[in-house]
This record gives sequence, C-alpha cells and structure tokens, in this order.
Amino acid sequence: MNSNHGNDAIVSQEDEKHIISSHINDDQIISMKVRDLNALLKTMQPTEAQIVKRRRRILKNKGYAASSRNRQLSMVENLSVERNQLVKQINHLQRETDALDLQLRAWKQRCDDLKLYTNTESITNVKN
Repeated sequence: MNSNHGNDAIVSQEDEKHIISSHINDDQIISMKVRDLNALLKTMQPTEAQIVKRRRRILKNKGYAASSRNRQLSMVENLSVERNQLVKQINHLQRETDALDLQLRAWKQRCDDLKLYTNTESITNVKN
C-alpha cells in the first residue's frame, strides 16, 4: 500500500492505477504540457491530482534514468572504440620506433666501421 503525504487517505496501488487510467494514460502523462496537465488536475479531486502528479514524476524520473543509462553506455562504447584506435596507433608507432632503432644501430655500426677504417688507413699511410 502507498500512503500520501500529510493526512490524505491511504490509497492502494490498484486504486491508484484505476484512478489514473480513468483520467489519462502513462504516455499522455509524460507528453502532456504542464499547462494542460494543470488544467486537467483542477478537474480532479485533490487525492486524485496528487496521485497523477506522483505518477508523472515517477515516469519522468524513469525516463531520465533510462536516458542517463543510454548516454553512459554510448560514452563507454565511444571510449572503447577510441581506446582500441589508440592501442593500434601505439602498436604502429612502436613498430616504427623499433625499425628506426634498427636503422640507427646500423648507421652507428657503419660509422664505427668507417672510423676504424680511417684510423687503419692513416696508420698505414704514416708507415709508408
């Protein structure tokens, strides 16, 4: 059973559903403009109006929560895609770095070989 705020009578969930469905359905409650809803509420008993207001708030909150979940799932999916792209980019850059390191080592070896050759040639020329 649900109880209303203040000194209102206790109304069962079944009674609430009947009261709401006799006036308006959930889709109408959610989509109705506040001005139109207020006009409808003025035609109802205060207890019925409170029930409809509470139902509207519940439905709106459910919608906001679903929207938030969808936004979060979308964000997680987008971040996952971005992460995968970054991992691919990192792997590509690592392969590129490895290739450049290999080239650098080869150039250093060639430089050392040339220095050794130059030193050997200069020693040979001095002896002659």
